[in-house]
Amino acid sequence: MEQYFTNAWKTYLSCWVLLLLAVPALAQSTQTISGRVTDETGQALPGVTVLVKNTEASDRSNGTTTSAEGNYRLSVLTGNATLVASYVGYLNQGIAVNNRSAVDIQLVPGDKILSEVVVVGYGTQQKKDLTGAISSVQAQDIVKVPASGFDQTLQGQVAGLQISSSSGAPGGNTNILIRGVGSISGGNEPLFVIDGFPVSGADVGNPLNTINPNDIESIDVLKDASATAIYGSQGSNGVIIVTTKRGKAGKSQIQVDAYTGFQQLGRKIEMMNAQEFAQFTVDGRNNGYLDNVPTEKITDPNSVRAATFRIPLDLQNPASLGEGTDWQDAIYRNAPIRNVQVAASGGSENVRYAVSAGYFDQQGIIVNTGLKRYSFRANVDAHASKRLTIGASLLPSYTSQVNLPFSGHYGGFGIIQTAMGIPPHIPIYRPDGSYGNEIPAPEGSAGFQSPVKIINEYKNPSAQFRLLANAYAEYEIVPALKFRTTVGADR
Repeated sequence: MEQYFTNAWKTYLSCWVLLLLAVPALAQSTQTISGRVTDETGQALPGVTVLVKNTEASDRSNGTTTSAEGNYRLSVLTGNATLVASYVGYLNQGIAVNNRSAVDIQLVPGDKILSEVVVVGYGTQQKKDLTGAISSVQAQDIVKVPASGFDQTLQGQVAGLQISSSSGAPGGNTNILIRGVGSISGGNEPLFVIDGFPVSGADVGNPLNTINPNDIESIDVLKDASATAIYGSQGSNGVIIVTTKRGKAGKSQIQVDAYTGFQQLGRKIEMMNAQEFAQFTVDGRNNGYLDNVPTEKITDPNSVRAATFRIPLDLQNPASLGEGTDWQDAIYRNAPIRNVQVAASGGSENVRYAVSAGYFDQQGIIVNTGLKRYSFRANVDAHASKRLTIGASLLPSYTSQVNLPFSGHYGGFGIIQTAMGIPPHIPIYRPDGSYGNEIPAPEGSAGFQSPVKIINEYKNPSAQFRLLANAYAEYEIVPALKFRTTVGADR
C-alpha cells in the first residue's frame, strides 16, 4: 500500500510540472500580429496577401489580406513564425516575427513578377486571369535586335503576328497583320496605342519609326474581340499597346546605352563578267544564224532591226574584255549602324520622372541611303493627393531619310533590277567623266539607266518632325475602382 501511494504522488507531481511547462507555450500559440504593408515609397498597399510561411494561399485561417490603408492582423501559432507577404508586381517578402506583436513590411518591386502582368484596354490584368488571346513582349526582348523601329524587333516573338517589310531600306514601312486580311478596300493594320493614346500611321507616316526601342517598357498585343472592345471599330484588326518607361521613386539613376556595327549584303547574285557576257552574246547570235542574215536585206543599216541582228563591235572580241564592271559592287557597300541613348530616372514619393535623349544612325547597304533619328522622351507622374494621380508624356522626334527607287524594272529606274540587267562590259564612267549608260534602246523602251547615275541623281530626301504627347488624371474611387481620363495629340 505504501508503494502505491508513493507512485500516485509521483504521477500527481509530474502532471503539475507538465502543466506549468505548457502554460508559456499555450500563451505563445495564440499570439496576435499586426502591422502595415507599404511599397518602396512608403505608400500603403491594399490587398496584399500575408500568410504564415508554409501555409497554402487558399488557407485563410493562417493568413489575411491588407485593408485599404495597408493594415493587417492575424494570429500565429508560435512566436518564431515567419510571415510571407506577396503582391502582384513585387517580390515576395519574408519577415521573422521574433515574438513581436507589431511587424511592418515593405515590399520591393520585382521585374520578373511584373512580366506576369499585361496591359489591356481596361487597365492591367494578371496572365493567369486572362481568357483572351494576348501576348506580351518585355523590354529586355525588344532591345536584343538593333533596328530602327520596334516593329522589326517583334518579328518572330509573338505567335500569330505577321510582320513583313515592303522594303529593306532603313526606316522602310512594315506591314503588320494580327488577324490576317479582313478587308479588300479598307485597312488591315492594327491600332497602335502609345502610353494610352491611340495613334494611326495611315496619313502621317509610320509612327513606329519615331519611337526609340530603348524607351519601351513593354508591348502587349491584343488579338481577340473581348480585349479590344473598348476601342470599338478601331480595334477590329487588333491592338498593339506600347508602354514607355516611367520613373520610380528612389535614388536618381543615369544610364547610357550605345552600340555600333555594320551591315553587309549576305550574298551577291552570281553574274557573268564582261568576257563571259560577250561570248554568250556571240554564241547566241551564231546559234540563231543571225550572223548569216544578208546585210543587203536590211534597207536601213542604222535601224533597230540592223542593231538587233548585228553583233555590237564592243562584243565581237570577248577575250579582250576581261572582268568588266561588277554592278553589284558599284551599288552595295558595308553600311555602318550606330545608336546612343542617355536616360535619367528617379523621383520622390510624390513625383517621379523619366527622361531620355537618343541618336540613331543607320546607313543603307545601297550607297547614298540611310536613316537618322533624333528622339527625346519625358514622362512625369505625380500624386496630387492620396487618391489623385496626374501625369504627362512627351515624345518628340526628328527623322531624316533618303529614299531611292529600289524596285521596278530598268525602264522604271529600279536600282537593283537595273544592276542585274545592265551588261558588265559597260563602264561606270566614260573617259570624259560621264556615266556609262549609253545603251541603244529598242523602240518603245526607255532603255537602261546606269544604277550609279540613279543613286547619285535621283535621290529623294525626306524629313519629319513628329510629336506624341498626352496627359492623364486618375482618381481612385475605391481600391478596386479607378477613374482615368486622358487627352493627347499626335502632330
